[in-house]
Amino acid sequence: MNAFDISYTTIKDLPMTIIYLGEGAGELPRHLMVGERDCGYIVKGDAVTPWYWDNLIDRGGERYLSFRELRILPFSSLFTTLRAQALPLLRELAKALQKVPSGFTHPANGFIETWRVFFVEGGGFLLLPVSLSNIISATVSDQDRIDGYGQWVKPQVEYPFGLCHQFTQFLYTACTGFAPFAENAVREDQWRHLPLSLGFTKVQPELAAWIDDTLALSEKDQRVIASAAYSGEENLKWWLEETRNFSWTDPLAGIEGTKSYEANPAARQFLQQQQKRAERRVFWRKKGALVVSVGIAVIIILSILGNYLVNELKPPYTKDMTPTQIIEEFFIGQNLLDSQKMTAAFVRGLKNPFEMEVSGLFVNSKVRLAYEGKNTVVRADEWIAQGMPAVPGYAMIYGVAEVKVQEIGENHYLATYRFFSPAYEEDQAETEDATFADAGDRGDAGILVEEFNMALEFTFTNKKGYYQISSIEKVSSVSVGTRLVETYEEAPSRGLIQDGLVK
Repeated sequence: MNAFDISYTTIKDLPMTIIYLGEGAGELPRHLMVGERDCGYIVKGDAVTPWYWDNLIDRGGERYLSFRELRILPFSSLFTTLRAQALPLLRELAKALQKVPSGFTHPANGFIETWRVFFVEGGGFLLLPVSLSNIISATVSDQDRIDGYGQWVKPQVEYPFGLCHQFTQFLYTACTGFAPFAENAVREDQWRHLPLSLGFTKVQPELAAWIDDTLALSEKDQRVIASAAYSGEENLKWWLEETRNFSWTDPLAGIEGTKSYEANPAARQFLQQQQKRAERRVFWRKKGALVVSVGIAVIIILSILGNYLVNELKPPYTKDMTPTQIIEEFFIGQNLLDSQKMTAAFVRGLKNPFEMEVSGLFVNSKVRLAYEGKNTVVRADEWIAQGMPAVPGYAMIYGVAEVKVQEIGENHYLATYRFFSPAYEEDQAETEDATFADAGDRGDAGILVEEFNMALEFTFTNKKGYYQISSIEKVSSVSVGTRLVETYEEAPSRGLIQDGLVK
């Protein structure tokens, strides 16, 4: 049986839908099972109906999700039985995500797990809540977790543009039968996908060119398209407008087998060359780590310098913002580990006081995300909004929350906020808590997070016809204390036994 296989049965005289999730060999993390159940939604046209799941059932070493009968199809059907309707269905899904309450979708790193979306027979969508998605993520196999989330995540995709990029990946997969960035060779080859423009499927040439261009958009172009002031769902308006005039027929109709590129010489040549580039890259990573590190450092420095020179020749994207909005954008950038966003409104020569820590965390998190599929940085504002829950054992909590901006004089503003950062070993060693090891580790008890009440004074200038930050001064930094945050392991350890499944 495969994950997300759907069956229908009767439990206590009630018709029920049953979704197979995977092996029920481990107990779910406690924080996922407490509290009231969040509702999902059934969206059909303009109708948005709350929906609740009924039960999690472990039987015979396998785990199932049950709820009142609803005839549905898994999201993977988009690439098989529903492929002939892929573009119209994706457009309807984009509209559906804009109709549910704000904050419901809550895409992780800008991308949504595909197991949260089911097609309702007869039209419409079943959208699962984040809390249920977390339970599913803790249950399914590693491969199913990759298929439903990991293979869609791509570095260098701006958070506000994430859903636009992911929906374009869905279109690519419907065109080809495989995800654009799923293969290791593609990831090793700097995330260069097999171009649709090589003509190995029957997709409309104009649509093929648009998909190729969108998947390869630079971060700067993404920021121009998708504003950080709007959610990923709201930014899907751009995607809907771009795809409005494209026609769609089954691009794989009449093509035998699942590898649509095999009969195309240009596609085969591209993949052969890509495999060689990937192997060369792996070789140098293993045998020449120092050379690769220096090369990457040079590229990053040149990229930063190049972007800096380009930005100096044109107004920043913050040119139409008020000083308060610019300050808020500065802290949004800090939470996103985006040093370019933080410094977008800086005058020439002004240094970002948080540049070193933000850049270091950004590089570390992107490398681990690319090679391990783990998001190691938990945003402090989102963590607080969720009630300060437990976090994965490999993660750290970093960022700002509860930012308040006050004008204290002409072109002078005071920003006060809460700042959270990992407590380092030298801080840990000072505690008398007996649970600490000699090296400062807490073991399996949790991670330590230090909180500060911070105040920064921002000074602005308007010499070029738009506001720029001319100085940032730290007014105060008061340590509130160190907090022990509970952690959990992603791999489950014990089964959850419940009765009620009737086969």
